[in-house]
Amino acid sequence: EQALYLRGKASKELGDQKGEIAAFEELRKKYPRSDFSQEAYFRLGNYYYNQKRYKEAIEEFDKIIQFFPQSPLLSESNYWMGWSYFKLTDYKKASEYFNKVE
Repeated sequence: EQALYLRGKASKELGDQKGEIAAFEELRKKYPRSDFSQEAYFRLGNYYYNQKRYKEAIEEFDKIIQFFPQSPLLSESNYWMGWSYFKLTDYKKASEYFNKVE
């Protein structure tokens, strides 16, 4: 699992977005509750958000909230969940997640 994580990080540093996404998708698929997967979910969530694939972004950020409630990425995940719901015009859900941001 660490090798997949490092492959994803190295791909990002090299500007290889496809390689980064592939490594992080594989990591979270094979090791969904690994500590390394926290960052994978977060990076994938941001990737999908930037691609305007808001439902997929929500799925990724939600995994951090479900599997890692003590994660240092929790507040940022709630923030991006809020924006994803906002972009989908679900303002009530957006407000719920924005209110969870610390």
